[in-house]
Amino acid sequence: MGRLVKRRTVLTTGVLAAAGAAWTSVSSSWSARFLRDRFAEWGRDLPAAPHKPVPAAWSDNAVTLAWLGHATVLVNFYGLRLITDPVLFSRIGVDLGVGSFGPLRLVQCALAPDELPDIDLVLVSHAHFDHLDTPSLGAIPGRPAVVMAAETSDLLPAGRYSSVEELRWNESTRIATPHGDARIRSIEVRHWGARLGATPIAATRDSSSNARGAGCSSAATRRTPTRSELTGDSARSMRP
Repeated sequence: MGRLVKRRTVLTTGVLAAAGAAWTSVSSSWSARFLRDRFAEWGRDLPAAPHKPVPAAWSDNAVTLAWLGHATVLVNFYGLRLITDPVLFSRIGVDLGVGSFGPLRLVQCALAPDELPDIDLVLVSHAHFDHLDTPSLGAIPGRPAVVMAAETSDLLPAGRYSSVEELRWNESTRIATPHGDARIRSIEVRHWGARLGATPIAATRDSSSNARGAGCSSAATRRTPTRSELTGDSARSMRP
């Protein structure tokens, strides 16, 4: 009797596995396409970034920026070291503790966590996995202050942060760091910011009924008249 039950269990498991594989291969649903993409990435080589910046060589009397990949920008802002939307590892997605389950990046991050200088300030524009990556945030060196979009700080992994603040649209704050103060201002944008498995981020609608999420762009000002502006997927330095 016991052997018969085991055979039936094995047969049922095999049938379910075959059905799941068939569904994954032919279904047009988002979840099936997601799994097909992950299988297609298996064994793919991840090329190194074409350029490796050397932050230790940057002057503290200038604004220097290095694009590390996607929305991750390392900035030396007159000696104040900040990083935007840090995504430092090969994958983004659900943090499983031993790695992330999600898309594989196309090119390695230009700097590994242990190649970063101690960071004074981290800016996180919104809660999407490719911007708020918990393993990367947990690997940031130093004891940084963190400024995030409203209702996202609960996603921040445990760490040695000097402070954690949330900003809603059009709010601002001043952050004190060992290398001087920074004024951070959030800017209203048209971009939703929900995250799977997390408390939905508050959303409002404008007069044309286009949904807006609580993502934000941030500007960090250290020395007039220069400012650095993060737009969620890019950063720039400007003089007004």
